[in-house]
Amino acid sequence: MILKRKIYKRLLEWKNECQGTKAIMVEGARRIGKSTIVEEFAKQEYETYILIDFAKKDKIVEDYFKQYLNKLDDLFMLLATYYGINLIPRKSVFIFDEVQIFPQARAAIKYLVADGRFDYIETGSLISIKENVIIADATVYDITGRVMFSSMNINELENYLNNLDSGIYQVKMDTENGSQTLKVVLTK
Repeated sequence: MILKRKIYKRLLEWKNECQGTKAIMVEGARRIGKSTIVEEFAKQEYETYILIDFAKKDKIVEDYFKQYLNKLDDLFMLLATYYGINLIPRKSVFIFDEVQIFPQARAAIKYLVADGRFDYIETGSLISIKENVIIADATVYDITGRVMFSSMNINELENYLNNLDSGIYQVKMDTENGSQTLKVVLTK
């Protein structure tokens, strides 16, 4: 519950400080509650919101992004109609859930934010690595820096993370493209 409040507090700080000038990304392992916290935040802090779950592979929504990214008025009208939501400038938020699955939406964030009408929250999972990068080694550290787990198999890493207790962890991944360290906040 404490971590959930911290994430909510961080989202609130982002909303108040950025005033639509930046999107925010909530990353972590699958099934740890990212989407739930973000949707709860949207319900409480905005008049309306649209949650687009890219894991559902909705071809209609994907086509909207492909065809209308250069015509934002049309894109917003189509999404509002499709989801049955009245979008209100500066009082509505878009949630791009599992954004790593649809790279066009991730790439569009820069242009959507520059438009300034709405806020954007993205969620992403480590699962995207499985499809995009070859893992040479992945190591999980606890908050003190102690090694808790190491593997070259992304499925083993994902299973390990899904079974961890609530807490803050770091995951260092060595890939063909170099190293990356992610902060993972688990709430259960």
